Amino acid sequence: MKLIKTYLLIPMLFLPLSAETPATPGPATMVHAVPGKLIDMNHGWRFDATDSEKYASAEFDDSKWKVLSLEREWRFYGVEYDGVAWYRKSFTFAPELAGKNLGLALPALTAAYQLFLNGQLIGTVGKIGATGKVEHVREDVQYYELSSSLLAPAPKQNVLALRIASLGGIGGGFAGLDFFLGPNDLIYERHFVTFVVFALMAGAFFVIGLYYLILYFARRDADAALWFALLAICQGAFTLGMKAIVYKFIDNYIVNMIFMHATVILFPTLLLHFGHSFFSVKKDWFLRTIDIACGF
Repeated sequence: MKLIKTYLLIPMLFLPLSAETPATPGPATMVHAVPGKLIDMNHGWRFDATDSEKYASAEFDDSKWKVLSLEREWRFYGVEYDGVAWYRKSFTFAPELAGKNLGLALPALTAAYQLFLNGQLIGTVGKIGATGKVEHVREDVQYYELSSSLLAPAPKQNVLALRIASLGGIGGGFAGLDFFLGPNDLIYERHFVTFVVFALMAGAFFVIGLYYLILYFARRDADAALWFALLAICQGAFTLGMKAIVYKFIDNYIVNMIFMHATVILFPTLLLHFGHSFFSVKKDWFLRTIDIACGF
């Protein structure tokens, strides 16, 4: 019975953040970049669910806009809107960084966006059509080098503006935890190391999965080896999808979603089968019902 309860609790680990009660956004915050430090950029953004090219300008007054965090899509803050919206955030930097490039790590924003620095377009991910509709969806991990030539000299304020388009009401946020501003060398190093670590982790999972697949085909009676191999491969695929590494091989939103979301759905089912085989648990009607439900 304890084993059964464990199986029932496992899917709880994969519930999306949207199942939680949305957090109340804090006040708008202006960040200050200093040498040797990474600044969290997830929170305190000004937000408005309309579209205008004037919103990119550093001089635009956004004081009456709402304040949201980018760690969740705007619908989780009660904004029922499908279209193009804007986020704006101000920052300054220490005199020690004068004349130097800054870096911005921006992991993933759904479903397409344009990034502006002081009114200048510095990056585009996906494609937003002339009518504001998403023409190409992409959730790629990005690193931006903020050129010193575009930065206002200290202590003046600089403004980052994000023009984001949702897709069918889904999107407009979810940057994740790795959204940082700081000295360019630190940001690039973190971006590169994160990519390498997750790529190596995915590779390790795939190698482990292949190894246990070979064991299974060598001894067809060892079903646990098959299920463990599939678990490892599933985790490897999820790791690639979680950091959007799939985009390095194929520029396809659906493929990346399959790698990330389909593997989350499959994992509890595969784990259930592995537990049955490894612990030699007899499949009574109760466990068979759970098995069918997980498979469905």
